[in-house]
Amino acid sequence: MCIKNGCSRLTIDIPTYEKQRLKALSAMKGMSIRKFVSECIYERLHIPNAETLEVFRKAELGEDLLGPYNSVEEMLKDFEADDVDD
Repeated sequence: MCIKNGCSRLTIDIPTYEKQRLKALSAMKGMSIRKFVSECIYERLHIPNAETLEVFRKAELGEDLLGPYNSVEEMLKDFEADDVDD
């Protein structure tokens, strides 16, 4: 969990059935909804999915490159620079 000063509160509206599902899934894992959602967000933001891993693999081989990138590292640096601008 984050330190109080390093956190932001987020309020979202979701359908009732999705909240019930979220509550049930977090309970099945023995977690609070907050912890479950935080882990889901972390995974979504930090762990590449299969499609992204395949793009990385092809980029390393120099296949299917679109854009001015010569490597995965170069592409990621560009993406990170875009994030800073947002």
